[in-house]
Amino acid sequence: MRRAKAGHCDSTLLLAELQTAGRGRQGRVWVSEPGQALTFSMGFLYNPQDWMGLSLAIGVALVKAIDPSKTLQIGLKWPNDVWHIGAMGPAKLAGILIETVSVSNPLGDSATRYCVLGIGLNRFTPNLSKFEGFYPPPIGLLELGCSLGEDELLERILAELTPTLLQFQSEGFRPFKASFDRLDLLKNREINVNAAPYGVALGVNDRGELQVNTSLGLQSMVSQEVSVRPAPLRSES
Repeated sequence: MRRAKAGHCDSTLLLAELQTAGRGRQGRVWVSEPGQALTFSMGFLYNPQDWMGLSLAIGVALVKAIDPSKTLQIGLKWPNDVWHIGAMGPAKLAGILIETVSVSNPLGDSATRYCVLGIGLNRFTPNLSKFEGFYPPPIGLLELGCSLGEDELLERILAELTPTLLQFQSEGFRPFKASFDRLDLLKNREINVNAAPYGVALGVNDRGELQVNTSLGLQSMVSQEVSVRPAPLRSES
């Protein structure tokens, strides 16, 4: 973000071997020890017609990259997490954070935005004592039976992200909605908003807004407004 604000708007990929100051939504901490997680950020000029649903489309691409055989029991928790659902309940496998800043377009006079897409994916389950009080607790790919190395993981993810970003820029979230629906862990479940009972999640609309059936009727939620925690999830197997 500092580079973009200083006028350096080249497309950039940065990987962190050790992450001590990573953060997620609402300032949450995301730390990782050497080799424990694949943590990286991509920075690029980006100008979709509608930004809504971008984190959901990225989530679809991420799941497709790490679970092509659909055997890991993972899904997407709106708006930006990848969770594993096991017999003991949910565990967080990956998180997505997207930030943007207005910049002067070096290719023309019109203003555009520089997008920074950050992804943290656990390769191994971290020291749980560092995540006391976190819901859900973290889990790693190795514990789910996936032993891919960092290079191969990154290669797979980038191969899915590139066409996803291009398609989203031209078509928005709608082409990704059906895939998100199949991975949606909140759909038809009672949810809390800001730790208070709120309603039943009914999936997302064509823009990626969470639809919730509440006592006041159908409400549309956007990621900037709410923090959502589902009622307890358990594997159905």
